[in-house]
Amino acid sequence: MLLRSQPLAKTEVKVYGPPKWEKSFRTDEQGRVTLQTPWAGRYVVEVVHVEEKPGEARGAPYNRLRHVSTLSFVVEEGIAWTAP
Repeated sequence: MLLRSQPLAKTEVKVYGPPKWEKSFRTDEQGRVTLQTPWAGRYVVEVVHVEEKPGEARGAPYNRLRHVSTLSFVVEEGIAWTAP
C-alpha cells in the first residue's frame, strides 16, 4: 500500500470475501501484505489511513484527512460455496 509514493507501514487492511468472511491483516515495513483467500469468489480489500493534518475545504475547517481505498478481485479456485 502506498500513499504519495511512500509505503504505508503497519497499516490495517480489511478483507471481505465469501461467505460473509472478514479478516484484518497488517502491512509490513514496505507497505506489503499477503492475503489469504480460501474461497472461490469475489473479495473486497479496504484500507483506511487517517492523517492528523488540519486544513480547510470550501471555507469549512477540518482536523484530519481520511483516505479510503478499496480493491475488488475474483479468485477462480478455492473452497466452493453457495449463496443462501
